[in-house]
Amino acid sequence: VKRGDFKTCEQSGFCKRTRALADRAVEHSKTWTTPYAVVPSSSSFSDGIYRSSISNALFPDIHFSLEVRFQQDGVARILMDEVDGLRQRYNEAGMWAVQTPPVLAMSEGDFEVEMGKAATSIKYAGGKHELQIQHSPILLTFLRDGQAHIVLNERGLLNMEHFRVKP
Repeated sequence: VKRGDFKTCEQSGFCKRTRALADRAVEHSKTWTTPYAVVPSSSSFSDGIYRSSISNALFPDIHFSLEVRFQQDGVARILMDEVDGLRQRYNEAGMWAVQTPPVLAMSEGDFEVEMGKAATSIKYAGGKHELQIQHSPILLTFLRDGQAHIVLNERGLLNMEHFRVKP
């Protein structure tokens, strides 16, 4: 392998910014919290989709949206994107990667939803699976049969970059 054929972190602005954020989080691990939080008043659940707005304490004018789509096969798909950004991110990977589009579990009877000010809980797939969303700081925990299997943003390192105008 020729190392010169590959870009290093020092040569990528995105990598340098993200690495610096992670280093600050590790350095201040006792007091560090992620700047992202769910806006509870914007949360809704219908037709097998949980939607909410995400605020960012570092950039209060930039807003993100969070969608969790629950499918009939028990899979949950998470989408997060900037709202009203300079341009939309590429979102057509599903057209090329999946042979048949996933079918959403749209029956309201398939879900037990509890929305509170501090957290949201959604049980699905016959009660076998559960998604717990802690609002501030944002933390998503997927449980199967009561055991945590996937925890997103456990260490508070979530970083969603917004589009910027080059100076």
